[in-house]
Amino acid sequence: MGDTARYRRREGVVQRTIAGETILVPVRGGIADVMNLYVLNPTALALWELLETPRTLEELAEHLTRSTDGEAGEVQRDCREFLQRMEELGLVESL
Repeated sequence: MGDTARYRRREGVVQRTIAGETILVPVRGGIADVMNLYVLNPTALALWELLETPRTLEELAEHLTRSTDGEAGEVQRDCREFLQRMEELGLVESL
């Protein structure tokens, strides 16, 4: 995971809000993969929404640091972990 890489949402992932919770649903071959639903906490949702357009790790961390009272280094580590996990799950891709 390079710091200059840009990340975006993968096509085929649907976002739904149900009972106040945001859920990501992968769609493969036109069929929702209901065995693999992902609930986003508020921070993950903020990052997911930012990834509507391609962004670098640094851009994500800067935005999150400005919008929270988090320490910049900690926020960047959290963003890196989020991106790594989302890539592992096939929900985000690097360009």
